[in-house]
Amino acid sequence: MKRLLVPAKAVITPAARDLLRDRKIQVTRGTGSGSKAMVTGSLLVGLAETNFDATKLVARLRETGVEVEQLARTGLATVSAEIGEGVALSGKLGLILTGNGSAAACLANRRRGVRAVLASRIEDVERAVKTMGANLLVVEPARVSLFELRRSVEAFCRGPRTIAPEYAAAFA
Repeated sequence: MKRLLVPAKAVITPAARDLLRDRKIQVTRGTGSGSKAMVTGSLLVGLAETNFDATKLVARLRETGVEVEQLARTGLATVSAEIGEGVALSGKLGLILTGNGSAAACLANRRRGVRAVLASRIEDVERAVKTMGANLLVVEPARVSLFELRRSVEAFCRGPRTIAPEYAAAFA
């Protein structure tokens, strides 16, 4: 089940409530007025060909309501295949942290139903989610700060995932 975190005083119309119920999205109210609405589900995280320690990132994501499942650190082909399979079969989101982002994205995109994107800037992540419904994010953590990485992954988890009409036929 997915969750939508909304500010404590947010107004949810009956129509919106019905839509959320139909899509099996649970509404959780935040404790402060600064809470950002964040649709969350499960995020599969895999690391390959990097010395990056994901402990702080995973802890922060969990604090914001993202359910994180971290896979064992293995080779790039294995991580890409496992994350791609998890995304394609379960509807979960995927995150691959690697030193070889282009290869990871290409390997993951071999799986039907996966729309992997290599991005680290928040603007690029948001555009990929909005225009092509990206469901797997590949990031090279050595190229960004932990703060930037966290913000980009949170933006990736927020969604909503849509495919722009001009790209819809390519993903059908």
